Amino acid sequence: FMQKKYGVVSWEKVVAGPAITDIYYFLRDVKKMEEPKWLAAELEEQKDDSAVVSKAAMQEKAAICVETMDIFIRYLARESSNLVLKLKATGGLFLGGGIPPKVAPLLQQKKFFEHYMDCDRMQHLLETVPIRIIKNDKTGLIGAGFFGAYGNW
Repeated sequence: FMQKKYGVVSWEKVVAGPAITDIYYFLRDVKKMEEPKWLAAELEEQKDDSAVVSKAAMQEKAAICVETMDIFIRYLARESSNLVLKLKATGGLFLGGGIPPKVAPLLQQKKFFEHYMDCDRMQHLLETVPIRIIKNDKTGLIGAGFFGAYGNW
């Protein structure tokens, strides 16, 4: 579904905010999950489909939204564990950007950790790595500003 839309599908396409919308439309259009009328109307009037879907999922208002976020969280957890293992990031995993602070309740559920730990091996390393959610979605911008102002530390 995403390959038809983008050509090349990278992890960035799968775990960034717009992926929530892509997953939702995949479930609706390909898997034929039911889209409630109230949700269709809300998606029509709002500009940020990902926010509408994630909010409805956290409130458990529509099965399609819950499934969308389950898939999104699963892939975010998998890529998180991949990065921790590739980089041997034993100091911690910090989830930032625009989406993690907004869906923090979903990231704090057991499902995220189970998918994070679902790797071929090295669970013993993964379970020692602290996982944190960066609440300020401007952290990257602040860091870039600091680097621009003060250069190399």
